[in-house]
Amino acid sequence: AYVGRISQELQSCEHPALKRVFAWDLAQIAGMLDFVHALTTPEQKATVEAVIHAYQQEVVPRLPELPRAVVQNDANDHNVIIAPDGEVAGVIDWGDMIYTQRANEIAISMAYIMLDKEDPLAAGAQLYAGFVSAAPLLPVERASLRILTACRLAMSLTMGAFSYSQNPGNEYLLITAEPAWKALRILWTSPPEDFDSAIEQAAAQFN
Repeated sequence: AYVGRISQELQSCEHPALKRVFAWDLAQIAGMLDFVHALTTPEQKATVEAVIHAYQQEVVPRLPELPRAVVQNDANDHNVIIAPDGEVAGVIDWGDMIYTQRANEIAISMAYIMLDKEDPLAAGAQLYAGFVSAAPLLPVERASLRILTACRLAMSLTMGAFSYSQNPGNEYLLITAEPAWKALRILWTSPPEDFDSAIEQAAAQFN
């Protein structure tokens, strides 16, 4: 729910510097085609290309209907500060902020929460439930969410592989590679109906 509250607060945020072209903006996912050659297996390359194709075919036509807003663009467990009582005290690392599709915020958070989980869909659904309790989504945003989440996983996997190809001694670049690939493979090979059912059930139980 905390990231959802941040999303709500950012609705009123405006600054011309945030209206920029930025590689980590999900709206720039097609740019990953320039880097897929760095992926290590044909399956990874085919999956990332399929995700990009789905974005172009299904999400791009909806762009005029998808609300735009400033997003933090990198809300994940490494950027969350936890207070001694276990509650979330804040979020750091705001350097990726951008004005883009509002639904990208929850998609990015869901992608990260799916990493290293036995059941990535269930983990993502739990985050979804908390987020929408504070920042409800429009139907068109919900309809785009599975692909947007896959886009972030595909982007992380591709950029990590490319960066490692340029600097093969930096093992840090591979930290999220295997977890991201596992989550993306499960998300993308599962029927879309499974994703929809998971988030709907989680939201209903949360409320």
